[in-house]
Amino acid sequence: MTIQISSAADKMTSTNTFANGQTQINPPINLLQVTPKRKVTYIFDTRATSAQLKIPYAVAVNGKVLPVYANKPAKVSGGNGKIEVVVDAGSTVSLFLNSDAHPSYRTAPVYAVRPTQRDIVVKVKEKGGKHQDSDRPTLVNASAQQAGTDEYTAPLTGNIWMKVSHRYTSAEALSLLPNITLPEIRTAVASIYGPLAHPSLILDLPATPGKGAIRVKIVFSDSENPRDNITDYELLSDGLTRVHPAGYAALLHAAVENGTTSLNVTSCWRPLLGSIAHRAGLGLDVNYVDNIRLNREELRQSKAVHTPNVSTQEKSLFTELEASRKKVAALLNQGASKAEVETAQLLAGMAQRRWVDEVRNGEPRSVKDFRESLLRDGNVNQLFDPWYMDLNTHDNQPPEPNMQRPNVNGKGKSNEQLHANHLHITVREPRIL
Repeated sequence: MTIQISSAADKMTSTNTFANGQTQINPPINLLQVTPKRKVTYIFDTRATSAQLKIPYAVAVNGKVLPVYANKPAKVSGGNGKIEVVVDAGSTVSLFLNSDAHPSYRTAPVYAVRPTQRDIVVKVKEKGGKHQDSDRPTLVNASAQQAGTDEYTAPLTGNIWMKVSHRYTSAEALSLLPNITLPEIRTAVASIYGPLAHPSLILDLPATPGKGAIRVKIVFSDSENPRDNITDYELLSDGLTRVHPAGYAALLHAAVENGTTSLNVTSCWRPLLGSIAHRAGLGLDVNYVDNIRLNREELRQSKAVHTPNVSTQEKSLFTELEASRKKVAALLNQGASKAEVETAQLLAGMAQRRWVDEVRNGEPRSVKDFRESLLRDGNVNQLFDPWYMDLNTHDNQPPEPNMQRPNVNGKGKSNEQLHANHLHITVREPRIL
């Protein structure tokens, strides 16, 4: 028996010739063309500014975002966190990052690579200073390659941070504000994205029965961080416009509700400093409410700026509290009896209540009322200030007093220390963070 095979583009047929001269034609067989798979891995290193960053991202293959990210981005750690995806060889893989990873935006893909013969690893490293580097990954020296893997490097500069940070329009601002927002506040917020002609915003509300006319002025201070790390940056057109409009609306609403006439906003969007909230345009900082400076650093620092916000009595009570807490820790380390430890803990609890009462009694009423309005705002997700810290304003847990405790590892300032000199809000936007 002999077998003759003829093939077409994607089909194969065969014939069998037997000794009696008869020939049998077999049915065609479909050929399976298997495309090899390749793995693409991105590794993020933002330790130059903060290894704790959780950067929103969505993966796209051949320009189409994968279904798993359709409604919400995932997050990758800046402390060598990894994004891994397996694709057909020859496919183009790219990322949408930061606020641009929001399902409604995704206009600025970055770090595109196309694996063909080998897997690919892209090491993305944050870099400070003014740079015009492309986000296109660069293949490293062949001697540094791992077996079967092409290794690339790519920068994460201030320019690239700005590229992946969504810039809102006035129309978008209006669409994102709740319908219950006062018309005057809606108009004022939308004007920020015009952009503004000057670093200030004035809101005027006419008098109503039982309530006089209201004027609120917000002054915006520029930040050194974007100016030092972006080649072409301007506060009014590039900074303020990258902040979610609900943040501005929350500040204005709280001001109107409590008769606050002036606010000073010290930080909005910025690329290479602090939490992901500011980098994603969800954070706003305020250091003055009317003429009250929001600073309590002298609670722990004798040479800090002096304000009426920390009384002599409070300092004395805080010293007692710290001593009582140290005693509890010492007894635990010494293996003291249960009764001794419990007694010390009871005294420490009493000392803390005395200090908390003094903090509450000494806080300016206008600051307290302003905070309470923000805590009730459904678009505010976090609030930190020199008096209180609230990591989640929607968990029905009261804010905790800001004790300005240092980091346990002693490295850098803790979140409490960072917010000893201003009030911070984080906008609630689950499709970004």
